[in-house]
Formats: sequence, C-alpha cells, structure tokens
Amino acid sequence: MFKIDLLKGQGIPIKSRPLGIAIAAVTLAVPIIVAIVMFSFYLNNKIIVSVKKQEINRCQAEIDKLSDAVELQKSFEKEKIIYSQCLKEVKSSLGRYTQWSPVLVTLLENMPNTVKLTGLDVKEHYVRKRVPKIESILCLLRLNHL
Repeated sequence: MFKIDLLKGQGIPIKSRPLGIAIAAVTLAVPIIVAIVMFSFYLNNKIIVSVKKQEINRCQAEIDKLSDAVELQKSFEKEKIIYSQCLKEVKSSLGRYTQWSPVLVTLLENMPNTVKLTGLDVKEHYVRKRVPKIESILCLLRLNHL
C-alpha cells in the first residue's frame, strides 16, 4: 500500500501508546472523581441542613409552647417576693403589737351568759428602755470571768 503525504509528515497523528491513553484517562478521571465527591458532599450537607431545619422548627414550637409557662413562673416569683416582704413586715409588727385574740377568747369564756359585751376599750402604754447590745453583754461577762 502506498502512502501519499501531502502535508509532509505534519498532519499524521501520532500513534497512541498505552502510556498516553493512561495519562489521558487520569486527566479526565481526576476532575470527574473530584466532581462526584463534591456533589456527594453537597447532597450530604443538603440533607443535614434539612434535618437541622426540622429540628429547629420542632425546638421553636416547644419554646413557644413553654414560653407561657416561663412567664407564669416569673410572675409567681414576683408574687413570692412580694409575699415574703409582706411576711417580713408582719413578723416585725408582731413583736410591737399585742395579740388580742387569746385575751378576747379567755374573756368571753370566763364571762357569765347573762352579761352582754357591747364594747371593749383597751389602752396600752409603751415604755422605751435601752437594751444593751449582745456584744457588750458578752464582753461584760468575759470581764467578770477574768
């Protein structure tokens, strides 16, 4: 067979060898593999984002459901503080004032049935005395023991 080369050897393609085919295959395979790995990461992240969004929505619904309870608890805490302040005031007042309920009960129990109580007038006189502080009393007791 005759070869007619009008291009004088410049137009004839080089015969492919196995090394050339391997280099071309690797050149094409690497970007394809990288693209497949990146696409799998993309799909994986998309799934993770979707699951996290559902979890956020669920948590938000639970927060909305419990926010009323939290506000109710805060209002109870405020009421508790107010009540404790009122109780402190009552406690401090109990020492300054005489409780008349037991006195009235005793008076009514000892009163004959023929007597009718229509009024009761009580007058109290307060006497202020200086009481030494406990620290000074303890100091005096220590001096007496020496």
